[in-house]
Amino acid sequence: MHVSCVYIHGTGKFFSRFHHAKVLTYEQIPLGISYISSSLKKAGHSTEMSVYTPDTQAVEFLRGIQKNPSLFVLSVMDKDCVTSHDGYAGVPSLIKLIKSKYPDSKVLLCGTYITLLSQTDCAENDLKNTGADAVCIGDGEKAVVEYAEQTEKNNYRKTNNLWIKDKDGQWLKCETSLFVEDLDSLPYPDMDCWFDKCENFDDLQIKVQMGRGCCNRCIYCISQVFEKSSQGKYFRVRSAAGIVGEIEYLRKKYENLDFIILEVENGFFDAENFYSLCRALADENKKHDKKIKYSLTLAFTPLLMQNNAYIIDMMKQANVVAISFSIESGSLEIRNKLKRPYVTNEQIIEFCGKLHLYGIKTTIAVMYCYPFETLKTYNETIKLLQLCKPERIDTAVMGVISKTELERLKKEMNFGLPNLFDKLLYLTTQWRVYRKYKTLKEILFLRSDNKYVYPLVSLWNKIDRHKLAAAEKYQAKAKQAFDEQNYKTAIKYFNKIKIGRHNSWIYADRAIAKMRIKDYEGAVQDFDRMQAIEKKEVYEKLKKECCDMINQRII
Repeated sequence: MHVSCVYIHGTGKFFSRFHHAKVLTYEQIPLGISYISSSLKKAGHSTEMSVYTPDTQAVEFLRGIQKNPSLFVLSVMDKDCVTSHDGYAGVPSLIKLIKSKYPDSKVLLCGTYITLLSQTDCAENDLKNTGADAVCIGDGEKAVVEYAEQTEKNNYRKTNNLWIKDKDGQWLKCETSLFVEDLDSLPYPDMDCWFDKCENFDDLQIKVQMGRGCCNRCIYCISQVFEKSSQGKYFRVRSAAGIVGEIEYLRKKYENLDFIILEVENGFFDAENFYSLCRALADENKKHDKKIKYSLTLAFTPLLMQNNAYIIDMMKQANVVAISFSIESGSLEIRNKLKRPYVTNEQIIEFCGKLHLYGIKTTIAVMYCYPFETLKTYNETIKLLQLCKPERIDTAVMGVISKTELERLKKEMNFGLPNLFDKLLYLTTQWRVYRKYKTLKEILFLRSDNKYVYPLVSLWNKIDRHKLAAAEKYQAKAKQAFDEQNYKTAIKYFNKIKIGRHNSWIYADRAIAKMRIKDYEGAVQDFDRMQAIEKKEVYEKLKKECCDMINQRII
């Protein structure tokens, strides 16, 4: 049977990255519908992938359907896709469009918002009004395959994780929804179906799922609803062997694979598992000349704060070059109210400082935490971010999600929406932080996901890659000249390299080269620059030798 998988975008900020059904990078590929596609293929069905956005024309969408599907699987990730005060309700209109051309085809809804909607009091009517024949609650890999087989046989029955509409238009509800606990048992997500929807890049970036669910209990988070939607273990992680197995598969399949995003709510949930994964990633990279770079998400735990130097060193060995984490607010008072993991601002600053020394880039997520937010607490957030100096800041306004603890508080406190002043403060967050340590060019191009800015950023990145290639060439020539004791030539090439924290060793090597040609004053300056980034006793001793030689000259 042929199945058409459709990824539906809403009108929110995230979806501005997608234009005319084009995904900008492979890192933005949604894993949920990709896992469903691969599960259907494993069961013997054929699939195709489509993208539906507020900009998609009906004729364009229908023209893109390659075969005559017996089943459409629609992945819904945003509430605007079902009902919207802005006038966009993509799901009902899309299903009506599908039924007009494929009247015998069945339509199944799945995705984040469908699970969320199923937990509300008005779920049955809202989902019935979409025109769908079935909906999936929670994990969909097994449930969608089961529904596809039932559709093939035209024989429907109660099935875990599914609501199926009967002949009378009533929901035949599953008795139980179950989480897929063994994530290693799932087939690797289908990436091939996205090739015609992604821009081509010399270096490929792909997401690899490391786990599902979350072990935190923040009062505003959608995880509270998801955890109650199904039975079984909510927070699940894959084994190091399972993750590395997928990486080896991807490396063989895509020769230009360069960067992998390990997707998980908290990569450091368990120390032993984390260390095992780091060692496995390092060992996998040792087998190949091309070293894959990684990024992952961490959440603060007591052990992370106590032993972070060792943890960062493990990440460095695994070639983790970027991490992201959420602080939500710079106010400890607000973080406590939100039931965020406990950590002090001083610990956050210290942690970020060590990451910078190791050349690991950081992304920090913060929220405007209305109604708890005041001008004082907001400025605490700004100050903390300025001291942490993240490469990127992800911002959001705290929203009230149905069935969460925050919704209960909203009813008790009777708070409404942020006022205009609050919104203006939120919009200035990135500018207020970045102006302290980023150049104007970097600040102007913060919104690289914008379709007008993106071509400029792409050009800028190409120029940077050209500079990096030139720097690597100069480094090789400098090293060769240094080994041949041609120190003046080595210094000439060292001077051509833009030196930053990630390659501060150049200061040290250039200082030693200057010592060899008896430029002791220049050597002292470079040793000081090196020590400002990373203090090492050996360079302090060499600097003292230079100072002694300078003093002897004066005498």
